[in-house]
Amino acid sequence: MKERRRDGARSADRRFCGLRLFAHPTDQPRTSRAEVRATPPANQTVRGWRWPAIAVAVAFVSGLKAAPPAQAAPQHWEIAGKMSEACTCQIPCGCNFRSGPSPHHYCWSLASFDIEKGRYGPVDLAGLRLVRAHGGASIVWYMDDRATARQEQALRAIATRISGNWGRLSLHFERAQITQSFGNGEFRIGIGDQGGFDAAEIIGGDGKNPIVVENMTAWNVQHDIKGRTKWLRYKDQYGNQFDLTDTNANLGTFDWTDKTQYF
Repeated sequence: MKERRRDGARSADRRFCGLRLFAHPTDQPRTSRAEVRATPPANQTVRGWRWPAIAVAVAFVSGLKAAPPAQAAPQHWEIAGKMSEACTCQIPCGCNFRSGPSPHHYCWSLASFDIEKGRYGPVDLAGLRLVRAHGGASIVWYMDDRATARQEQALRAIATRISGNWGRLSLHFERAQITQSFGNGEFRIGIGDQGGFDAAEIIGGDGKNPIVVENMTAWNVQHDIKGRTKWLRYKDQYGNQFDLTDTNANLGTFDWTDKTQYF
């Protein structure tokens, strides 16, 4: 009888909240799965604790959660420079005048931003470039391959802010060698092996100066010079592709910050 009581006490010591624990491999039954009772008898005690008290303690402990990691404070940023853009619309692009694309039902484009001065918090961005490729499948942002890791993160944050909400179109981010030049009545960009464009300014009625649009609606730029592409082509791994000539182009200046209302 004493031996049986000792065995029973030892067995009880190995149970906690209905879970039977095995202290030694030789004590385990043939199956290695622990036996769990859904609800112990109302009058059952475990090491002097009544079940309701244990349940409250377990619920309290399980309700404690680790504090979430601290979020980085939003950084003030500002960028200013030259924007070169070309799109698949005929001249002039209706999107520049709060109208629809023409002659197609879409307006796909390449836009390059040459940052003459800029920063993201303490990170200097002057001299870098950023390109947005907008196709039928997605939007792809290309960060200048000369950027450091911190500069690339800053450019990505700014690109995301500029993109805003584009509905069904997904955003992708890549690094690339970006070229952007303007002068002598021409402007062009190159995005690694993905494509680019070459355009010429459209001269106005005086035969000397290019046609300029102020306060156009497609981009928040100033002194937007109208241009015509010699060629415009682009292809990426995300399903975007176009190849056209004689389409709309723009060359303007931008000056944006994290407080800018629209881009």
